[in-house]
Amino acid sequence: MLLIENYISKLRTNNFVSEDKESKNSFFNYCIKTNTANFFLARPCEDFKSAMDNQDFRESILLAQKKSLQHQSSLKSFLELAKTNNIDVCLLKGAFMSNFVYSNFTMRTMRDIDVLVEEASFLRIINLMLRNGYIFINSSKKELSEFDLNYAHQAPILLDRFGIAFEIHHRLKTQPEFKNSDHLAINLIESKKEKILFGMPVSIPNDNFAFIHCCYHAIRKSKLNIGPTFLNDLIQLKDRIDKDILEDARKSNCAREVEFGIHISKYLQGKQITNTTQVKNAIEIIIHCYKMPEFFPRKKLNLFSSLKKSYAYNSYTFSIADLSIYIKLKLRQTFIFFKLFFLNYSLYKKRSRFFRDFNK
Repeated sequence: MLLIENYISKLRTNNFVSEDKESKNSFFNYCIKTNTANFFLARPCEDFKSAMDNQDFRESILLAQKKSLQHQSSLKSFLELAKTNNIDVCLLKGAFMSNFVYSNFTMRTMRDIDVLVEEASFLRIINLMLRNGYIFINSSKKELSEFDLNYAHQAPILLDRFGIAFEIHHRLKTQPEFKNSDHLAINLIESKKEKILFGMPVSIPNDNFAFIHCCYHAIRKSKLNIGPTFLNDLIQLKDRIDKDILEDARKSNCAREVEFGIHISKYLQGKQITNTTQVKNAIEIIIHCYKMPEFFPRKKLNLFSSLKKSYAYNSYTFSIADLSIYIKLKLRQTFIFFKLFFLNYSLYKKRSRFFRDFNK
């Protein structure tokens, strides 16, 4: 529990609850593991600056900063491709937050680069990427001629020549609410703003919908397993949302997630809330369930039974090679799940109980 108390205290006051050397080192190691060390290092904190005297810690920090620079370089190349071909893309999550919400892009690391495009541009931007050296992470196909838009909310993951992953979304929710769209994506696109990044125009969400998508993605979609970056994002966005946030959330069918995200944000600021126990449980899950997978994270069926719903099948580019890659991936996911499940059984049980109560 000391790790949780230290993390919240650092967000609120930039001070540790405990000055014990062991608890501080535990906190530093956790920040390295969750890619949040640069967030605290960018704030006035003598403890983090002194921790840089440790060679392993310093190398981890420099590696994370190097990764952030590579993400920015890859994002710039992608935006140049989109601009050259007159395709409007809207930055999401880390690509947006690091460049337009945080004071320094290295403070907000990214696992991949997420963008939202309108359905009419979806296949076009994917095939442009394939023709310009990007590759699918789990397929050798060089063209996507068709795609079942009702099946998935995004394209198969694409990698650039540096291994940076891109997720191209045509909607934001895994299941469409009507036809092939969702209210969140529609409202976000309608309210998006144009900014300049790397000397090029780019679309970004307005602050309300950035907060709404942040809460939906972390709570509903990722089941609170994306780690403390979610808490950092809430702190960064707390003074940017306005009085219409709940109305915008209701229009997007995200009211429950946003209301709870606001409660977490208030608790992190030390403000009074009515559901303190529920929020504390959520923060414990956020801190300790980082990257803990679910057995059925996206689909109701798994392995062979979900083959007919695979990307390859629904993009009409199925092959024996892709089948082999797909089965290996599913077997690896299953192995990782059971390994972590038995090592963290109590945490899985706590998270399951939390969402069972949250969804009532």
